[in-house]
Amino acid sequence: MTNSAVTGESGSITSDHHALMVSILASASFRRSERHRAFLSFICERLFEGRAEEINESEIGVHVFGRAPGFNRSEDAIVRVEARQLRKRLESYFSSEGRHEPVILRIPSGSYVPVFEPRPFDAEVSRDRPSLSATPVEKLNHKWLVIGGVAVVASVVFALMSGGGSPKSTNFQTTALWAELFQPAQNTQIVLGDACFHQVQTELGRTLRVEEYLHAFRTPDRRPIQGELKQSVPQCTETTSFGDATLAVSLSGLRAPGSYPLSVKFARDVQMRDLKQDNFILLGGPRSNPWVQVFEPRLNFVRGFEEGLQPHIRNKVPRVGEPPAFIDKDAGYSSGDVHAAMAFVPNLERRGGVLLLVGTSMSSMEAAGEFLSRPTALVELRSVLNRHEGPLPYFELVLRASQVAGVTRPAAVVTARILGERASKRRD
Repeated sequence: MTNSAVTGESGSITSDHHALMVSILASASFRRSERHRAFLSFICERLFEGRAEEINESEIGVHVFGRAPGFNRSEDAIVRVEARQLRKRLESYFSSEGRHEPVILRIPSGSYVPVFEPRPFDAEVSRDRPSLSATPVEKLNHKWLVIGGVAVVASVVFALMSGGGSPKSTNFQTTALWAELFQPAQNTQIVLGDACFHQVQTELGRTLRVEEYLHAFRTPDRRPIQGELKQSVPQCTETTSFGDATLAVSLSGLRAPGSYPLSVKFARDVQMRDLKQDNFILLGGPRSNPWVQVFEPRLNFVRGFEEGLQPHIRNKVPRVGEPPAFIDKDAGYSSGDVHAAMAFVPNLERRGGVLLLVGTSMSSMEAAGEFLSRPTALVELRSVLNRHEGPLPYFELVLRASQVAGVTRPAAVVTARILGERASKRRD
């Protein structure tokens, strides 16, 4: 089944469709139902990835509701029951919070494949979204972020600003963690992953180098793109994942309001020279955020893509008793374990710090963000690294979180490494 067959008159999947899905998931109605969030996210992501043929009762039962493969659908009607409830919840959204959306999302009766259609002509279709111009956090209330050039992220921000949610209030413990990691009064940039870049590499079956990313996605003189990227790149729009967008909002609450300059950038807007002077938080693995590759040679725990393995974090040099890879078990929306790698390293000229959050899935990224947001995060890091006083050293660690029917429980540290000592928290 082609995308055009499942997107109504729109013809193909666009960044507006991603944006609409994010707005729905961030809405007050859907925040009250983890099951329906997981259901809708699963079927939309499959559609966006060009895998509409996998959107069926069996796949949804296994990946969303944790049923065993081959479960008896005639005796277990959970997918059909929840699909009816999901259709009602979507109708409620588009008659209330989403009443101004020019495009509606529905799940036709007898199918589980989402359909995007223009709202009927006589409906009110004004879209009161915030400007997409890049805006430092301090230009708004400190709780909110406005991110330039990314329709998906703009939708998340709009939903949050409209009352769809907010980061946790800043407290002493979280600001202490931020101050321990980053230089005072120095610009910190949160860099979001490039979802389309990830999709291109998935189709190619290999990881593109930073140099290829810069040429194919950021060519300033519009040089012609050759070879295997020629067909896919021109259609690659600027989008990021729902997980990255919401994680960016959550991480913004770790610092004291107004005390540190903070901005959010899309991966395509970062320059190599930026990595020499600013603080950075890089979200996503090397296939979604190519700037992670710049620091991978220093790291032991990296996102692996070895053929035949479930999503995993590779352990380059295992210690005694450690596996060569921390592999997800029944990952996705069902029950099992997911993993994330976290690292803190100096930037390219040791003028600031770089925090890398690399996950095997959206759930693992959420778990990493939750770990950092805990009031006890700084104490836990000091205990794991055995540094109970003085500045934290540069480090990396692996987190594991249990997942039950799409709900991720708090993550725990599996193992850690110290990468080097810091002479001082302040460096000129």
